[in-house]
Amino acid sequence: MGGAGALYVAIRHSDVFGTAVSLSGGVDLRLFPEQWDIKLRLGPIDDHPERWEEHSVVTQAAKRLDQSSNLNLALDCGTEDFFLGVNRALHQQLLEMKVLHDYTERPGGHGWPYWK
Repeated sequence: MGGAGALYVAIRHSDVFGTAVSLSGGVDLRLFPEQWDIKLRLGPIDDHPERWEEHSVVTQAAKRLDQSSNLNLALDCGTEDFFLGVNRALHQQLLEMKVLHDYTERPGGHGWPYWK
């Protein structure tokens, strides 16, 4: 999960990273508990909800970012991407927190034809 991973690491280590870009990122793992074998790494969401929150970009952003953050963030997601909803939600969250960021939606799905 490259886009979400880039944001997650940069948000947690903003003293090291100045910019993070997410293309079609799965920024809220909690909404996909049965996908990509995540529960094999974090445990079932019902048993370990704190792990799922700790590893989701949306919760890290809420905990670690504010309007004085110096981290340059960019989110980009296709309008037919199954991650569109979580990207829109993160965008809205960042707006409400007054965290500067770039947000782009364009026609396309979750795949190479969109990303290239």
